[in-house]
Amino acid sequence: MLRLLRERASRESLEIDTRVMDGHALAFDDDSFDAAGSQFGVMLFPDMPRSIREMTRVVKPGGRVLVIAYGDPHQIDFLAFLVGAVQSVRPGFNGPPMDPPPLPF
Repeated sequence: MLRLLRERASRESLEIDTRVMDGHALAFDDDSFDAAGSQFGVMLFPDMPRSIREMTRVVKPGGRVLVIAYGDPHQIDFLAFLVGAVQSVRPGFNGPPMDPPPLPF
């Protein structure tokens, strides 16, 4: 995903920096950004509140945090389809942790 993002940004003459890191412990200083967002990522984290706190920590006072998430993963048909697709190439993949179940949004 990050490679595709870099390629698209390059085509559109945008300068971006991509990094892989633990969403529960972002490698950024407090108050580093004007905004932070997660599109369907936070809902798959074992500790959603912790990851949202991390996003909030790195956003400047008055900044914005955007989270796009489905509700209970047990009730998302698409998620079951996605896990099944991944398991077809990675049989040991069990999907997001469900015990304890994620908090509702």
